[in-house]
Amino acid sequence: LRYFRHPYLHTGDTAEKKAVLRSFLEERGYTIAPVTIDNDEWLFARAYARALQQGKDNLVLDEIRTAYVEWMEQVIAHFEAWSVEVVGYEVPQILLLHANQLNASAFGDIAAIFGRRGYRFVTVEEALADPAYNRSDTYVTEWGVSWLHRWARSMDMEIQWEPDAPAWIVELGD
Repeated sequence: LRYFRHPYLHTGDTAEKKAVLRSFLEERGYTIAPVTIDNDEWLFARAYARALQQGKDNLVLDEIRTAYVEWMEQVIAHFEAWSVEVVGYEVPQILLLHANQLNASAFGDIAAIFGRRGYRFVTVEEALADPAYNRSDTYVTEWGVSWLHRWARSMDMEIQWEPDAPAWIVELGD
């Protein structure tokens, strides 16, 4: 293993904890895998999994999947624009995406969004070669956020949050 993605993108709630963890990972040869396109896809995945468990018909599953794909396009557009605002150009994006039933069903559509928007898939190593990933991350928080948000805070910029998942998706997953 060469890369480490912080669970929940949480790097530490104090500067000391963050520094100790970074040192621990570096001593063991890990490279931190940052995320620039963070999202709440887990909310959709939870709603989808619950609908499957409850034996909902395909219409409900299709509604969740369609809403997810449409929402992901909004999230991607948000982080593209946010990248330009924070860094001055669109960085090679690193997407946080989990292995789950929803993504197994919708991955083709998500990949197509990236294709339509002119992306090409690269390795983490290739993405991290971009100078933006050498930027300082001094942001300490009780929860995890994308590296674009971290860089913005390190530059004293106000964070522009990504679109929220629709309320009906959150309710369906509860």
